[in-house]
Amino acid sequence: MVDAPDMWGALAYLYLLRVPILTWLVLIGLAPLSVWGTAPLAPVFRGLFDVIPAVDDGLGPGLLPARIVLAFFFVTLQALMAAAAVGVTARLVLFEGVERFKTEPMAYPGAVNLLLRLVPAAAAVTLIAGIWSQSLDGPGLGRIAAMGLGTLAGLVGFWLLAVPLQAFVRRRVALRLAARAPAGPTARPKTFLAAGYLRADNQLHEPHVHAILQAIASAGVYIGLLFFKLIQTQVPWVPTLCLVLTLLILVCYVLAAAAFFLDHFRLPVLLVAVVAFSLVGLSARADSFYTTTPRGSPDCGPANPPSEQLTRAPEGHRGPVVLVAATGGGIQASAWTARVLAGLHQATQHDAVRFDGAVRLVSAVSGGSVGALFALDVWGHDVPGQLPPLGMNASDLNAYPLVRKAEASSLDDVGWGLVYSDVAFSVLPMVRLSESLLTSDRGSALESAWHRRLAAPTSMSRWRADAVAARRPAVIFNATLVESGERLLVATTDFERDGGANPGRRDFRTLYCDRDIGVATAARLSATFPYVSPAARILREGGPRRPEYHVVDGGYYDNYGMATLVEWLDDALRHAGPAGVPPILIVEIRAKPIGDAAEPTGARGLSFQALQPLLTMLAVWGTGQLSHNELDASLVERSRSWGRSAPVRRVIFEFPSRDVYGVPIRPPLSWHLTPEDRANLQWAWEQHMDRCSQLVRDFLRGALPAGPDDSPAALRCSD
Repeated sequence: MVDAPDMWGALAYLYLLRVPILTWLVLIGLAPLSVWGTAPLAPVFRGLFDVIPAVDDGLGPGLLPARIVLAFFFVTLQALMAAAAVGVTARLVLFEGVERFKTEPMAYPGAVNLLLRLVPAAAAVTLIAGIWSQSLDGPGLGRIAAMGLGTLAGLVGFWLLAVPLQAFVRRRVALRLAARAPAGPTARPKTFLAAGYLRADNQLHEPHVHAILQAIASAGVYIGLLFFKLIQTQVPWVPTLCLVLTLLILVCYVLAAAAFFLDHFRLPVLLVAVVAFSLVGLSARADSFYTTTPRGSPDCGPANPPSEQLTRAPEGHRGPVVLVAATGGGIQASAWTARVLAGLHQATQHDAVRFDGAVRLVSAVSGGSVGALFALDVWGHDVPGQLPPLGMNASDLNAYPLVRKAEASSLDDVGWGLVYSDVAFSVLPMVRLSESLLTSDRGSALESAWHRRLAAPTSMSRWRADAVAARRPAVIFNATLVESGERLLVATTDFERDGGANPGRRDFRTLYCDRDIGVATAARLSATFPYVSPAARILREGGPRRPEYHVVDGGYYDNYGMATLVEWLDDALRHAGPAGVPPILIVEIRAKPIGDAAEPTGARGLSFQALQPLLTMLAVWGTGQLSHNELDASLVERSRSWGRSAPVRRVIFEFPSRDVYGVPIRPPLSWHLTPEDRANLQWAWEQHMDRCSQLVRDFLRGALPAGPDDSPAALRCSD
């Protein structure tokens, strides 16, 4: 034995330990990168650490302490189980690698064993500190007591799994092995498979026994959480962070076991995994699908041309027209779209001309489509053409069902779909023998969450009939086709009277004449946020082998919804009757501010040259969409170019860039709002949108002053 490995021996151990090291880096870096200070990953992962459930999710405040205890129990337990996975898999390499990989033996094994406990434990402490720091802002000692009790329960639960339960199982296994062991000495098998696994008496080495028992305990927790979810389906009792840690634990054990076996043959485990998943991915059942239903009639059904929709008004409403464009941006866009629509309704519901009665079209993208989904769900539900009434206080807007549903977290549903459906069907796609299994993934789980919140779940064909009857506005959910790059419009109104042939867009109604689609499914396709939801294709009678377009987020083509709105308005004005059209107001809802152009950085070198095509594409993607949006909007405002006299105005409800303290706001990019995010949404509407809200009221009353050249610039409310 040598006192310490040489440099090459240390590098060899770094390679052999790559799975536990990478797992540990994820564990210890997740909280600092997501929660504390100006964490760079906060918009994406901050919601994971907001484990205290909202009171307004249907169960009320009475069960809140119990849910806090459970949340902290589950996260603490899985944080410690993840730390144990790192220590156990690292111990296998350090103490069994000498025989299997011919590496240098460990010097000071006692110190190494101590480090294998302390270093992984530091990652668990960091995770637990992350959920505590994210949850301490709430009022009351009872809340803190529940957090402490849940953390203590998690520590006790881990100790029970790691010490008494394992000791009991080991004794039972040892007794059975002793009873079955042959009498007399046995020779060690001379095979490469035994190296690093079996002792001379053909029994597993102690670290392997410990690893197997720990992995079985982790698998038991994984299965137990699944049954717990199946029992409690109404609210997320298990935090999403717990699910993420559960998946990370399983990945650590599986990859570490595979690496320990394959590294003997100098075969990279990542290469084997890529080849395996590539082969599995050849199955048509490994794809993602969305559900539709057969259409009642064999044809595409009656059209709803823009010119007719533009001039169609609910009973008792005659006057100006409002068209709405809702931008993308995850749950931030959903919540902001719902708040702006509900706020304008609140401000005008007692006026002679109401906002809800003036809206003819909502063109929505991505997260804005989700907010529009919940708005259209209740629009005309009680009174044709009207939203449900609400009080005039600011607190009434926060409690309005439309706003609450749009702000409700869906992160838990994405987590369950990822950890269970996606994991199982990625490994065994051949078991997806039914339509329900083929359409089960994290995307369908997200869609199901929205579907459960709808007051009246229905199909797009039903909403089309309501739009024709002026019971609710028409809606266009903007999506993108992967294969062609075209816009896919899932809409209740149509372009052109012949179906709308255009090289830049497709209409779901004419592309799939024989199928009808649910409203939640349509919103889900429009809001297929990259990696959060998978690109999905339609499942029809031909089965999964039938080639179809994959649908993704509408923000790839136009994140503002204005390209579609302008085309729709152009079609409406070109086909308008001799009486013309009333004054038109375009309401743009932007979920995040438009930043200034980036400054030069002076980047150089080989790494910059390698990345610059991607950086250029991303920069042009944002700037190009904005410039086209402004160009289209300016053409709309000069509507006389269509030969019509209808005045067109534009107002932009843009979420501000800084909060009340002047600190830059970083909107979330996941499907979860923290209490801070909700407070910013409320503050932005109440403190920054008065001018734009008043402009809408003036427009509806016919009291808008004319601007220069009778074509005034858009009013933009943000900072």
